[in-house]
Amino acid sequence: MALCSVHQSDSRPDSSTALVVEHTIELEEILSRQQGTANAPVCHDCGLILRAVEWHRPGWIKTRLPEDRANTYIDIDMCSQINLQRVSLRKRLPDGPSGFWYRHSTVCSFNIMQRPLGIHMHAPRPHPVLGETIWANMCRSWDVVEDSSTQAAFDRAAQWLSYCMKYDKSCKPPNQDFVPRRLLNVGHRNQTSVPFLFEPAEPLACACLSYCWGENVGDVLKTTTSNLTQHYKEIPLNSMPKSIQDAVRVCRGLDITYLWVDSLCIVQDDHDAWLQDASMMNLIYLNSHITIAALEPNSCKTGFLGKQRFGLPGWQRRVKLRGTSEEVIIRPEVDRTVECSLDKRGWCLQETLLPYRRLCFDGNEMTWECSCQKICECGHYVWPNDKMGLIINELSLAQLGSLLKEMASPSAPVPKPTVDGSESNGRYLEWLTGTINCSGRKRPERIYELWRRVVSSYSHRSLSQRSDKLIALAGLANIVRSHSRDENNVASEHLAGLWKIELPFELTWRVIAFKHKPELPADGESDPTTQEDHFPSWSWASCDEVINYDFAFPLSHWKYTPRAEDQCLVRGVEGISRNETSTAKSGRIRLEGKLAPVELAVFREHIPPSEWPRMRGSFITPTLTGTHEDRRSKMTAFVRSRNLRSVVVYLDALADPTMRKGDAQASCWIDGSCEDQCCSWDESQDNAKSRHYCFRLFSWETDSDENPHPRRKIGMGPETWFLLLKSSDRVEGAFERIGVGVWDDWRDFESCHLFETAETHVIDII
Repeated sequence: MALCSVHQSDSRPDSSTALVVEHTIELEEILSRQQGTANAPVCHDCGLILRAVEWHRPGWIKTRLPEDRANTYIDIDMCSQINLQRVSLRKRLPDGPSGFWYRHSTVCSFNIMQRPLGIHMHAPRPHPVLGETIWANMCRSWDVVEDSSTQAAFDRAAQWLSYCMKYDKSCKPPNQDFVPRRLLNVGHRNQTSVPFLFEPAEPLACACLSYCWGENVGDVLKTTTSNLTQHYKEIPLNSMPKSIQDAVRVCRGLDITYLWVDSLCIVQDDHDAWLQDASMMNLIYLNSHITIAALEPNSCKTGFLGKQRFGLPGWQRRVKLRGTSEEVIIRPEVDRTVECSLDKRGWCLQETLLPYRRLCFDGNEMTWECSCQKICECGHYVWPNDKMGLIINELSLAQLGSLLKEMASPSAPVPKPTVDGSESNGRYLEWLTGTINCSGRKRPERIYELWRRVVSSYSHRSLSQRSDKLIALAGLANIVRSHSRDENNVASEHLAGLWKIELPFELTWRVIAFKHKPELPADGESDPTTQEDHFPSWSWASCDEVINYDFAFPLSHWKYTPRAEDQCLVRGVEGISRNETSTAKSGRIRLEGKLAPVELAVFREHIPPSEWPRMRGSFITPTLTGTHEDRRSKMTAFVRSRNLRSVVVYLDALADPTMRKGDAQASCWIDGSCEDQCCSWDESQDNAKSRHYCFRLFSWETDSDENPHPRRKIGMGPETWFLLLKSSDRVEGAFERIGVGVWDDWRDFESCHLFETAETHVIDII
């Protein structure tokens, strides 16, 4: 079988040194070779590529003009580890916008993979570098069941469950004695009895349903105080929303008799009982036998069983290799960056993180996720994540869930994600996964950093009821609290989504994306923009935008170990319930630290980081979600103190502009200082209610005994984090948070000049 130089074995990646090798071939080169006009042999693999292009874009090559073909090329990413070629046919756009990513358009993308001769139910653990990216040999077949509502689909899922129960010891639910308040009895596989609610008296193996309620669910059947007695007798299957009907069918197909569904097992109009049951949802999902996850659709009225796109005829094609018994499969590239409806729903985050086993339905195929492995029906490979640091210091939801479950059940630890410690963020991830210990009095504790990763992910999601913002995370908060203690061995206090013991770190959350308003709710009827504010301004829960924590950057990127100096002191907490179901509207914190009056300038333009004064270049300016246009926020804000030296800050909400780049004195703000003596500090505003303030939280510095040249620590601080505050209009003498900032002087190693003349104050923030 003849091959070109690209497809010969010596051009493929060496499995011991590389994962992927990239090649680019001109379309005309392949055509001339295959037509015999080039001084090169006809290549079998190139022929497959041309056949695949014709299948995906019939007639495209034949109808192109010669000049079009001359501007067309083929990108091939080859991975010998998994016998995979990822192919993209692209057309150059020489007159397009500047920038690498805009100079071509993709005509079609597909994968060509060699099907293994022997396919086993499960394979040994994946390669330590590729980690979770190899799924292919871990499935029963590369063929997807066409209809997920058939017994053939349930039998396949039952095999996954059976194997996990037999071999994956880490997937055993931690509390074998846990008993939910109510369960739905759905009957057995061959039983057609009417489902009914009951209160179990002993532990039972049950399935849980994770799904989207959807919009306009007022007419959807729920358990209420008025029908509870009737539901103990029967709940006709056809009276349930279709997604719950489908969950009943899955349970019967797997021969699981009991099902927990929030809308039926929790009395929806009994507020006290609802709060009690909602705070226990973490235990229900954590100890479930299996969780059925309806990733799609976005409404419970539609149902999730039925025809599967990857199982339809023509989705993939098989080609026999000439002269062998081996087979090649050609299938379209699957975009796995598309967020499913379930992952947009706030309540479902803990339903994703906590279960030890999940059977997922998304309309494409069934997938199996447990603490030990992931399996998909079609056996395709999830392409290895690039290691260019585009998503730095992040763990996947599966990895976060594994680490949280390890805390919930330390006697049966789950497999930890493999971390490459040689990467720039390797030390941070090694610490976060528990591989190494770098916590201490002046550094964040691992358990709270995991919480902050959860909060960052949670902020991308939506809720129908704004008041549910903390309740929907109460179960995860309970896990953190039960495994964390302060210096007196007392359980840590949870303050409106933040942990008191690490409050200086917890307060550094910042907005990284502004959501478009009004936002359509993901799981109910209410519009969150019309609801009353329920949370104090210093809590991330008060903000309806996408937030992140960036303060741990030095843990991964500084050569010498950082320590947090000049930490503000927590002098008191008032009006905050220790119960996560409280909305904590009146909560205030009393802090002691440096407080500096500042001026605030808000520009109506996006000012790129390259123009910022003394600012870490890796920071990303906030974006606007929900659009493929220029997503950058048309807002950049600066503050400056009496010395008129400015620093960039990040506002918690979009604000009206006060300045434009062409205005007088604008360059003084952007450049970081006034060189022309055109600016002055307005003393008359010192006691005005309109004055803004910066409050220092802490500063990262390096250990002097570890760094022999403390004045020569390029890119290692000092780095100072601070809050941006305004005087409260609601409470006299108190402050409200409106943003956050960070000073990182990587050039002159100076301390933050905002606080040069600042005095120490005790302040209340509400």
